[in-house]
Amino acid sequence: MEVRQTRHQEIKLIKYDDPFSNIRYTGRSSSLRGLDSEPIWQIMREYKNCATGITVETHANMGEFNCVWNDRTTYFPAAIGDNSCSIAPSVSVSGTISTTPSGLMNQGRHSFVTVNSTTWTALPASPLPDRNGVSIQNESGIAVRIRYVEGIGDLTWKGSRIPGNYADRFYDVKDSIVLYAMSESGSPTLIIEEIS
Repeated sequence: MEVRQTRHQEIKLIKYDDPFSNIRYTGRSSSLRGLDSEPIWQIMREYKNCATGITVETHANMGEFNCVWNDRTTYFPAAIGDNSCSIAPSVSVSGTISTTPSGLMNQGRHSFVTVNSTTWTALPASPLPDRNGVSIQNESGIAVRIRYVEGIGDLTWKGSRIPGNYADRFYDVKDSIVLYAMSESGSPTLIIEEIS
């Protein structure tokens, strides 16, 4: 039975050298203060043969952290530098890509909404424009129910329950979705926090 030990070191510094579009050297060091002339580097060469399109990755000295960055080209057999092909894959994008991250981008708003046990009340009365999310906090001591749509007539399902013991719910909803609440009794006040 053969047992192999692998030495792992935390990488703190990485260097790249692209002398040609088909050759790239990558150096890794476990020291932030290492000099290029010190034998503390793990060096890898990527070489793409432009005639065959095959890319080969080779590590100097079996991947040990004992190479000198300044001597990186001497650890490998000769390679033909060629700028007619590239190690990096070619990527083509057409059209438009637009993204909008969630979270606070423009503003936030707190509001206080008092609900009752007989009608569904919008949370809040008018949503924050371009809202990304809302938090409903119930510190009243009275449980409330939350719905995404106004009462449908059949109130046998009263929505998700938020207990009144300092509980809260978070919803990742836009301003086009209106939330409604109704209390199980009394008229508790809810804290609504929105972000856009």
